[in-house]
Amino acid sequence: MKKFLLSLSLLMMLCACSNASDVKVSNGDEVIWSSSKETYTSQDLFDDMKKNDYSSKIVTSILNKTAVLDGIDTTSTDEELSEGYDYYVEMLGQDTVNYYFGSKENYIKSYRTSEIISKYFEQEVLADYDSYVENYKPYKAQIIYFDDEAAADKTIETFKAGENTFAYAASEAGYGSEVTEQIYTDKSDLPVEVKEVALNSAEPQCVKVITSAVQTDSEGNSVTKGRYYVVNIISTDTAEFKDEFVDHVVTNYIDSQATVANVLNKHNVKFYDQETYDYMKKAYPGIN
Repeated sequence: MKKFLLSLSLLMMLCACSNASDVKVSNGDEVIWSSSKETYTSQDLFDDMKKNDYSSKIVTSILNKTAVLDGIDTTSTDEELSEGYDYYVEMLGQDTVNYYFGSKENYIKSYRTSEIISKYFEQEVLADYDSYVENYKPYKAQIIYFDDEAAADKTIETFKAGENTFAYAASEAGYGSEVTEQIYTDKSDLPVEVKEVALNSAEPQCVKVITSAVQTDSEGNSVTKGRYYVVNIISTDTAEFKDEFVDHVVTNYIDSQATVANVLNKHNVKFYDQETYDYMKKAYPGIN
């Protein structure tokens, strides 16, 4: 019954028919507007919609309904999302916001859909959490690099003195960017030498790793120079940063197309218009 209701609500403008390439709107003769020379009906509107890739609108409709069936709820309030929209208007200007988001109502709907998708991603990771850990080999660390080996050595020396944070030690050595604790994996964009040290660390440690990098000199020539990484391993025990690792996977590695397709297939969503199905199949190849 749930699957039937979902398909019905998703395709509320359509009625099923045997010829999938010639679907008609059930109220297709309803006049939307007219002039002295032309009449525009619901069927005309539907036909015009099919001229553009509207798969994202369909997915929004589907996921907002499957979320209810799957017990998924969003946490952001209308007030919070309204404030977020107003913030974008203030920062980017109304015209830019209109171009990317449309109305405030549309922004709120789109944001809620993105929250729902994130929840589905989280479910997928948690359902197979051990496999994700084995595949990605996560660790929590602070990783920076210098072109000057002495600066790297000073960072380690200051930090290991035990009176200062790693960020402070890096700053004292001349590191100019913000230093944050992050989740890294063996898929992270780091030199092999850095990954090997991190992945083989059973305990927290702060070490120097020497690599090389191709750089451009003052004359525009490519030269290979030493690069000196300082790797501060905070933890390799995923139990200590499970939520952060899940967020990291969701943000960086989840195949959104496959996840959405899985949700559609789980709920046995069917498309009774061939062009609509073709749009959806192109956007989400895994759908049945």
